[in-house]
Amino acid sequence: MPFQYFYPYKMAGLKNTISEYYKKVYVSQINSHITSEKTSIVDHAKKQSYITQFFYFMHELKAQKPASFEYLEENPSILKSMFYFLEEDNEIQNNFSTRKDFAEAAIEALENGGEVDFEDRLIYDPVEAQNYKTRMTTSERELFDKLNLLQKEGYLRAATQAYIYAETHFSKPVRNRRGDAFKHAFWNALSTIYIGETLTERLTTAHEDITYNSDYPNHYKETQMDFHNNSQGRQIAYGTGKLYQLVEQALDNGELRYLSHLEFTTGFWRATDSSQLIPTN
Repeated sequence: MPFQYFYPYKMAGLKNTISEYYKKVYVSQINSHITSEKTSIVDHAKKQSYITQFFYFMHELKAQKPASFEYLEENPSILKSMFYFLEEDNEIQNNFSTRKDFAEAAIEALENGGEVDFEDRLIYDPVEAQNYKTRMTTSERELFDKLNLLQKEGYLRAATQAYIYAETHFSKPVRNRRGDAFKHAFWNALSTIYIGETLTERLTTAHEDITYNSDYPNHYKETQMDFHNNSQGRQIAYGTGKLYQLVEQALDNGELRYLSHLEFTTGFWRATDSSQLIPTN
C-alpha cells in the first residue's frame, strides 16, 4: 500500500518514525526501498510485513473510528508509542490482532482523559472506572464509600486496568474462563500494590457477595474460582518483574483456576452440574 496514501492525513513524524524503525529510506511504497548492508533479507521481510499490517490498521481505524484516528493525527508522540507497541513480536501468529485490540482501547481511554502505560500493559479509562462502580455489590460499595480519595482511585484503577487487559487479550465473554482467571488475579495484584493487601482482600471478597437467581444453582462455583484467583493475585503482587507477565506465568503454570463444562446462557458462560475448577494450564 503506497505511503503517500497515508501521508496526506498529515500525521506528523510518521515518515521519521518509519525511517527510524527501518533504518533505511523508502522511495514511495513498501515494495520500493533502498537496500542496506546492515539489514538482512529476513529482517527486511519482517519489517515490511509489519509496516503493511500497521497501514491496514490505520486504514481500518480511519474508516471505523474516525475520532480515534484524528486523535492520533493530533498527537504524534502517542502515534509513535502506538507504532512501536504494535511492532513488538509482530511475527508471532495472532499477536498483532491482540495488540491492535489493546491499542484501540488505549486510544479510547486517552480520548476520555485516561492514562496508558504500554510498557506495563496498563490502561486506565475513567469512563470504565465509573462503569465499574455501577457493578459493585452493596457490601462492596459500603466499604468503598469509607475509603479516602487515594484509596478509591487506586481500587478503581486496578479494577479498570485488569478489566481492559482481560477484555482485549482473551476470548469474550471472559467470565468463568481463562481470561476471567487472569482478570481476577491481575486485579488483586494491582490493587494490593495500590492500596495494600488487607483492603484489597476485604473489597474483592465483598465483590463476590452477589445474590443470584434460583435458576442458577451452580453460581457458588464461580465464587470459589474467583476467591482462588483473587488470593493468588494478592501473592503475585509481591513478585519481581512486570506484573502482567507474572500473572501470565501463573496462568501458564496452572496456578490459577477456571471452570470446565460451561454452558453458554443469557450472554455468558455459566457453571453447570459438571463444572469443576481446573488449572489454567
